[in-house]
Amino acid sequence: MKTVLFTAIMAAVSPIAIAQNSAAVSGTKTVTADQLQTMTGSAVSAPLPNEIETSIMNDALEQKLQGDVHSSAIEGARRAYVQTMFKPIWTERGAESLRDASSNLFEFGLTKGEVLEANLDGIIKQRFDAGSEAEQAEADLALTAAWIRVAAAVS
Repeated sequence: MKTVLFTAIMAAVSPIAIAQNSAAVSGTKTVTADQLQTMTGSAVSAPLPNEIETSIMNDALEQKLQGDVHSSAIEGARRAYVQTMFKPIWTERGAESLRDASSNLFEFGLTKGEVLEANLDGIIKQRFDAGSEAEQAEADLALTAAWIRVAAAVS
């Protein structure tokens, strides 16, 4: 039962689900500019999406996940980036939700060290505070890889 619940929670804290649910909660199909800003975070300059696109096309997710998850999970993540035109999909709220969810791994007989290779706090800091677009893009993909690892380990 815990596995099903955790999988549902992980699906609910995914960046795409947060964006979709924000519009559904409002009860309307249209999204105002303020709602869009809340869902997507701050505006992104063109170089960051270009860096993400380059990384995706160079199989960065495959390299980060190193065959640890089914290829369909990686394909789903690639499609999420394509749907957003390679803009970052992680907001600070989404990243914090991932960090919170990963702290509950012990309930499933897992430890962070078994599932996550890197320190989420460091990745989150890099995603939102790094000086270069390449570092921010790398961190956005690292957050996606961490989310896939956690979801795969729990399920």
